[in-house]
Amino acid sequence: MKVNEMDEALKRLIVQNDVLISLIGRMIYPEDSMRKLIMKKKRKPEDYVKAYNLCDGEHSLTDIATSIGVAPGTLSPILSYWKSIGILYIVEKNGKKYKNLYQIKEPEQIEIQDMEALEEINSAMGDRDLAKHLIQPS
Repeated sequence: MKVNEMDEALKRLIVQNDVLISLIGRMIYPEDSMRKLIMKKKRKPEDYVKAYNLCDGEHSLTDIATSIGVAPGTLSPILSYWKSIGILYIVEKNGKKYKNLYQIKEPEQIEIQDMEALEEINSAMGDRDLAKHLIQPS
C-alpha cells in the first residue's frame, strides 16, 4: 500500500470511528437525556449546550470558554466531569482538544424553564430522588 493510499484509509477509519462513537453515544445517552445532563444546575444552560457542541475536536478549553463568556477555570471542572461520565473525550491535535459524542440541538426556552423548575423542586425536597430519575439517562 502506498503512503497516499494509507493516508486515505486512515481518514476513512477515523470517520468510521467517529460514526460508531456517535451511534453508541446516542444509544447510551439519547439526545433529551444528554441535553438535560449538560444543562443541569447551570445558570445559563444554553451556553453549556453550546460549549458541549464546541467540543468537536478542533477547539481548546480556552476557545470554548471564550465562546460562552466564562473563564477557563470555570469551564475546566465541567469538562473534566463530562469526561469522567463518558460524554466527552480528549483528542491530541496540536494540543489538548475535546471531542463530544455527538452534536445536540440547542434547548428551547421551555426546556430551560423546565430544568429550572425541576431544580427548584430538587432544592425544596432536599435533592431527593424525584428529579434525579427524570434527568438520568435510560
